[in-house]
Amino acid sequence: MTEIRTDQIEALVQEKVKGTAIVTVDLEYPMDDTSKMTKGGNPFFGLGIVKRQTLNVVLGHSYINAVNRIALKEGKEEREAQENRIGPLDEKRLIRTSKKTGRKYLWAKLNNVLSSEFIMPDGTKLTAEEEAEIKSFVPKKISKSSTQSDLKGETKPQNYKLENIKEIRAWNDSFVINNVIQESEAEAVEAEAETVEA
Repeated sequence: MTEIRTDQIEALVQEKVKGTAIVTVDLEYPMDDTSKMTKGGNPFFGLGIVKRQTLNVVLGHSYINAVNRIALKEGKEEREAQENRIGPLDEKRLIRTSKKTGRKYLWAKLNNVLSSEFIMPDGTKLTAEEEAEIKSFVPKKISKSSTQSDLKGETKPQNYKLENIKEIRAWNDSFVINNVIQESEAEAVEAEAETVEA
């Protein structure tokens, strides 16, 4: 196991991914940050619930190549990539940067959802009934992009906020995000430096 900070994820994938890579990612999404969660008398809003998922994804995925393979197989015309509304991808197709905020996203093709659950701050899981109710407040994803809307097949690339990533398992290692320990170590180094100066 290797501990890294959120701000080291980009350098990690840039270094490790050669072409494409299949990895397992653990994510946590704070549900109170979801705009639709604030509407309609939602009894779950403000409780600090997080959605925890474990996903199997492909990094370095070429979206337009995948779409054109599907189109060719279905006897449809080739397409060109449209500009993404969030912002551009880097050259290795790993990290997307928001044009508006500068926020970084891990760009990946979803293979499988290995697990998905809603967790209270004390660690308890929502019941099946509570989970069904909270899902009614979660925004529905658009099923297909306009580039592949007329195709029967589908490739499912996603943008994952780096701050939602909690662990990446790949390259014979487990990279656990631990900003608290890293910050504490940095503070200890600063405190030691101040002591030396005094």
